[in-house]
Amino acid sequence: MARKTIGVCVTGFNIEYETRVVEGIRARCAEQDINLLVFASLEHKTALYETEAMPESIFKGEAEVFNLVNYDMLDGVLVLGESIIDPSVVDRASAECKKRSIPFININDSLHRTEHNVELSDNDSMYKIIDHLITKHGCRKIDFISGFKVNLQSEERLDAYKRALADHGIPFEEERVRYGEFWRKASGCTDELLAYDKPDAIACANDTMGIFCMERVQAHGYSVPGDIIVTGFDGTIDSEMCIPTLTTVRPAFYSAGYTAVEQIERLWAGEEVPQVVYCDSEFVPHESCGCVACDRPKRSSFYDKHYADSDDFIQLNLHIRSMNIRFSSARQAAELYADTVNGADFFRFEKMFICIRSDIEQYNDEMLEDVISDGYKHIPDQVVSMVQHGHSVPNGTVFPTKELVPMDILNGEKAVMFAFSPIYFNDKALGYIAYEPKGFGKRGQYFGNWLISINNNAGSFYMKNELQYIANRLADLHVRDPLTSLYNRRGLDKSLTKLMNQALEADVTITVVCADVDDLKPINDTYGHEGGDKAILGVARVIRGCMPKEAVCARTGGDEFTAVLAGASDEAVCGYIESIGKALEERNNQSGDPFKIGCSCGYYTAKLSEVPIETIERLADEAMYRVKAAKKVGRK
Repeated sequence: MARKTIGVCVTGFNIEYETRVVEGIRARCAEQDINLLVFASLEHKTALYETEAMPESIFKGEAEVFNLVNYDMLDGVLVLGESIIDPSVVDRASAECKKRSIPFININDSLHRTEHNVELSDNDSMYKIIDHLITKHGCRKIDFISGFKVNLQSEERLDAYKRALADHGIPFEEERVRYGEFWRKASGCTDELLAYDKPDAIACANDTMGIFCMERVQAHGYSVPGDIIVTGFDGTIDSEMCIPTLTTVRPAFYSAGYTAVEQIERLWAGEEVPQVVYCDSEFVPHESCGCVACDRPKRSSFYDKHYADSDDFIQLNLHIRSMNIRFSSARQAAELYADTVNGADFFRFEKMFICIRSDIEQYNDEMLEDVISDGYKHIPDQVVSMVQHGHSVPNGTVFPTKELVPMDILNGEKAVMFAFSPIYFNDKALGYIAYEPKGFGKRGQYFGNWLISINNNAGSFYMKNELQYIANRLADLHVRDPLTSLYNRRGLDKSLTKLMNQALEADVTITVVCADVDDLKPINDTYGHEGGDKAILGVARVIRGCMPKEAVCARTGGDEFTAVLAGASDEAVCGYIESIGKALEERNNQSGDPFKIGCSCGYYTAKLSEVPIETIERLADEAMYRVKAAKKVGRK
């Protein structure tokens, strides 16, 4: 039986909470030999609360990774709906799965339930903490530091705090509640609470605020838990490393991921599963409430962790600095991405690909014009692999985006986990990074910064190419005819000077070929200027195609063209003119136009040391009119 593959959509895969859910998913997939593909944007939803100035274009750039999902290679999909900023991502994923009759489960998204859901049940967890403080430790004056007023979890945890107080006959006091916004603001909230009335305990709506709160309590000269008990919520790694360790609640993140895969397995087996499966949180008493004796050896492990984190931070900064230095002198994209392999080692990636849209990495003018007009809004059908790390796929390998990586990763000896994150610049989708992580651990908090540096460097590099292209186009507008893209008179004069200097230096002849469209007026009279323009453009393309590459070709009047060559023999020039006639005849036979186009050509050749260029041009023009007159006589 073929190995099955599950896809996961998540925001904040590098953040501890979401990482725990994915680790639970990964563990069950590894046990059951199931491939796992994780599609991860990095700008977490809480950023909307932390900084309202976050540009919408950033969120669009991040969300592009979810358009990378190839549902045809998946047997089931999990979405961490609560973490994803745009709810349409959840709806789209659900619809795609329903279309293919594959299981879809939404994790921890109570506001956006789908047909099957796994939810973390922590509504009573804060209640348990407050109840514990009252019944176990006899606390009566309990302060509360909530998150954001507009955040659902904050309000749920605040309601649980109020219920616990009411059930124990303790009146609720508004003055004992502050909003720490899940972060450092909790320090100021603690100062305000202590100034109001020394509490028996301060309960915080997450661990980060609990740690900041403990620091301020101790800074005011109080001991924890001797004078004031402090508790947190979320059961983070930091809650076990701080001093004292923080009493908290550990939501069932890992269990939710593990359970979600089990539910998909049941659906594969044709079993009935409930619409919602709940995973209960776990109350974790630690030193900050006094239930666990202070373990002094932990102080050493805390400082070991501190120095390990500091060393990681220094290492990553060196990697980013190296990337930025190389970027400053990069002339080719290969140089731009070369140092990313150091970051891949830092994050312990088994394999890594950087996949950039092929239409800007391997572009010509026509391709680049198309992608500029499209605005780089979406990842295209093809991308090119830019980095070798842990695999043998050569740089420059172009492959279909729907394959995700340019090698078969799903049918090896054992199941794999691959993750994908976006590479973008503002809302311009440049590509994506595909990586096989062993596990982020605490280094995951640095992954976003590293990837932002790659994004900014890549964006600047490709936007510089775009600006250069636009500058070249603007310069061309000055010297080129807008209809035919041949040089105009100004462009001819500019190019002619260079060609004349080369001819004088090499002591070779200059040939001027003059051409004129035959019978343009009848075409204009019968088919309008649109027909006339089509005839002019057809002749222009034939002249440019039949003349050698080094010839300077120009449209010098309404239906007049000039081509200038250096060092060409009479035999060669006659051959070029003859090929123009044959090409026009072939074009007339295949175009399907109701009119035929032709042109009359005349030329003159001489050395500039003997005949001025103005004379050569005049004599070529006269030769062309003789040919044109002869054609008219022939027709009569």
